[in-house]
This record gives sequence, C-alpha cells and structure tokens, in this order.
Amino acid sequence: MASKGDGLFYYADGIDKLLLLFGILGSIGDGMMSPVNIYILSGLGFGKVPMNIRA
Repeated sequence: MASKGDGLFYYADGIDKLLLLFGILGSIGDGMMSPVNIYILSGLGFGKVPMNIRA
C-alpha cells in the first residue's frame, strides 16, 4: 500500500491542480454541447418539414 505522500499528485503544485480542474470542467462542458444543442434546436421547428410534397 502506498503511503500518504506518494500518489498521482505528488509533484503537482497548486497551479497544476487548478489546470487539471479547468481541463475536467472543460471536457464535461464540451461533452454536453451536442446534447444541449439538440435539445435547444429541437424546439425551434427545423425538423418540421411537411411530408405531403409530391414530385
């Protein structure tokens, strides 16, 4: 078992941890953009094309 001083963030200072936090929040936000855009744009009526068009 590793001691308390050893670990993933042993050499990371406060700035490194802050940048990791920003990266995590940014990746969560980036992953949510497509579903949020689909949800917002679905209510605007872009997908409501009349199907009674005859060629």
